[in-house]
Amino acid sequence: MSQIRLEHGEGATLVWIVYRRGYLNRGNADNKPYLDWIEALAKKRNCELIWIENGEQAIKAINARSPRSIRTFDFFGHSNRHAFLLDYGSDIMAISKAWIHEKDLAKIKRNVFHREARCQSYGCHTGESMSRSWRLQIGNTLIGAIGKTDYSGIGQGIMPTVSGSWIR
Repeated sequence: MSQIRLEHGEGATLVWIVYRRGYLNRGNADNKPYLDWIEALAKKRNCELIWIENGEQAIKAINARSPRSIRTFDFFGHSNRHAFLLDYGSDIMAISKAWIHEKDLAKIKRNVFHREARCQSYGCHTGESMSRSWRLQIGNTLIGAIGKTDYSGIGQGIMPTVSGSWIR
């Protein structure tokens, strides 16, 4: 969010779509108020927080944007070559129960994206199939990873890196 503010100014509209159940489950297991922390961070960063429970709700949140209003789209989370995984192991270890599959991309309204929108997935392997499907269905390029991504520096303000390469 800080990077977007630097690039687009303090007045840029930020929308943060978050899979609620994962943080609820993790908070219960860790005995920590993750949901409260996320809400406080959204308020501090002056962004609209939208809690979701599944891929359909994520798509609905994207489609609710004004035409041509999405200038950047960044996916931070688990993924595979065919899907953004909104959940990964919060209910069942190493299993996702919520996702946006590349076959679901046709449900996203193309016109909500600015024609020059910069779209990137920081999830593993999305450059291996999802990027191509995104381009065909959405009309914008999706920068995706060939290989695994590493989020270990994110807490220090370092964007995720990839073991392979980023592709458009």
